[in-house]
Amino acid sequence: MLLIEQKSGFLTEAPEGLVKIYTNKNKPVTFQMGRMLEGMRTRLNKYCKDKKVLIEALLYCPDYTVKDPGSAYIDPARIVDASRRAHLPLIIRSILPLDVPSDAIANQIHAFLSDTLNLASNANAFVGQAQTLYTRLSGGLAEWARKIECEPFRLRIIGTAGSGKTQLALSVFRDAIAADRRPLYICYNRPLADHFMQISPVGGMIATYHQLCDQIYCAAGRVPDFSRGSEMFNELESFMTCFVPGAAWLFDELIIDEGQDFQAEWKDNLLKLLPPNCKAWWLEDPMQKLYRRPDVELPGWITLRSDTNYRTPRDILNSLAQLIPLPFQIESGSPLTGSDVDSGHP
Repeated sequence: MLLIEQKSGFLTEAPEGLVKIYTNKNKPVTFQMGRMLEGMRTRLNKYCKDKKVLIEALLYCPDYTVKDPGSAYIDPARIVDASRRAHLPLIIRSILPLDVPSDAIANQIHAFLSDTLNLASNANAFVGQAQTLYTRLSGGLAEWARKIECEPFRLRIIGTAGSGKTQLALSVFRDAIAADRRPLYICYNRPLADHFMQISPVGGMIATYHQLCDQIYCAAGRVPDFSRGSEMFNELESFMTCFVPGAAWLFDELIIDEGQDFQAEWKDNLLKLLPPNCKAWWLEDPMQKLYRRPDVELPGWITLRSDTNYRTPRDILNSLAQLIPLPFQIESGSPLTGSDVDSGHP
């Protein structure tokens, strides 16, 4: 495993080594990296009891060139500064070569990393903050949303950015695969679909709404002509509306993400791919509504709201709230601050 400590902005080369200047105090980089490394090593070794995990560390400071690497108290080979930042991928590959055989412990490490954000008991072990302990993000929304019971199961999650919607979708998708059910994850934007495909287990189906329409269209023996632009997309949507699914296009669980950008007709077309008594999840963030479409009506669905942002450092969220009028109050669930936000300059 390779841990990368990133220090953006200006650093100072002091007698005690590299120092990061924060608003309230200066902090030695070597001390922060040492705490990060030791915290991870201690907790990972407790989790992976059968075999010790080799953990490497690297300092990435893309905005600063270290003048005297030998006095930084960090192995110069493990410092990627502004002069070497273009080589970061190659350096990572040299430390973690692609041709090393996969170890059985890799699955344990993946399980350890994928479900929790409290990889150390305090997130300050990673960012040098000695403040609030960070609880498991997936132990929030991803944990208690999956404990809700209703019949039929139709759950609408209205959550702000950073509230854990993706962690919830991933947990639901993983649960379905583990229970030998066939999940369908549908979102609006291609980058999210590609990202979700990279982090999810094998099985089920992941696509944007129009990718799904295209696959069903092709399976019916038709050949789409995307040179027609929007006309072709309209044809795919019309085809999907008239489509009567057979067994090959029925799923055991449906997860709709980015629901704020969906049209009501799309929702109906997706629900017909779900047999009775199967679960449907609808995830949306009204503040990320890019196309100004009317809200999709979901009568009879249970609604769960999550207005806590765990991802964004508190000072950044507070600064944004002063600049942008928000339709509702977003709570900060992050223990992190000291991001050096400067709103005094254009």
